[in-house]
Amino acid sequence: LVAASIEALEATQREREWLANSTHGELDDRKLVDAVVGEQNIFQRRGTPPLPSGMPQRRPKYMDLVVDLSASMARFNGFDGRLDRICESLVLLMEAGRGLEHKLIFEVHAHSGSAVRLPLLKCPAAYTTATSAANADAADSDVAKDAPASMAMAAQSGAVLYDELNIPARRADVLAKAVSHSRMSMTGDGTVEGLRLALANAAENVDADESFVVLVSDANLGGYGVSPEEIGGMIEEYRGRGIRCHVVFIAEALAADWFVRKLPPGSASVCTSTSELPSVLCTIWTEALLMG
Repeated sequence: LVAASIEALEATQREREWLANSTHGELDDRKLVDAVVGEQNIFQRRGTPPLPSGMPQRRPKYMDLVVDLSASMARFNGFDGRLDRICESLVLLMEAGRGLEHKLIFEVHAHSGSAVRLPLLKCPAAYTTATSAANADAADSDVAKDAPASMAMAAQSGAVLYDELNIPARRADVLAKAVSHSRMSMTGDGTVEGLRLALANAAENVDADESFVVLVSDANLGGYGVSPEEIGGMIEEYRGRGIRCHVVFIAEALAADWFVRKLPPGSASVCTSTSELPSVLCTIWTEALLMG
């Protein structure tokens, strides 16, 4: 389903231009005669033209999947399999995206109590200039200062590159690093800063037809002083800059429901049955990808 949706993508990146035959805007000099006889559509205005059916996509779309790999993900995995579902979702995306780089490129980062933007899967093709690539790398591997030396070394060990997804062993490395990080992570939360960095990177460094960020969190945010207004403010700010974002809460049902009600409509959902997480993410991806 995800692969089919990626194949069906059409371009959304369009330049503003003069739109003729409008009922408002500036008078079109070519319509003076029409104005004399009472015609209404005699104006032109600056705007984005309608999307032609089948418009070729010059650049791929970009997605950053930001997953929760905090210590609680490993701690409660035996209870509800939440870490297993994260890994299953990564497999789903990596398998579906292989060979479709002309339509969609994506990266995977993790947030936890030990790191706010740990790179698991990187796509250099998303950054067309050396400056933008350097800025993106500077935000990655941002490990907490008090993290153990072993954690810092793991963060700096390097992410799997997008071009390596056709190698089964490298896809397995993504999963191994995810599980290892969660098991080693300290108590804490990096959701807010991880989301902020992902949105800023998509807006400032990525060259794509369209960009969006999907954040996965266990919703245990209140204990760290995180409010829905803080997250919602970032979503709205970057929506105005053309970056779409969706948050998926996978635990703490009461807190998750409260956050969803407070966040901008349509920007968050709850998936406390972690066995449904891969299908929920699949739905989010396909809906976002197919929106023109």
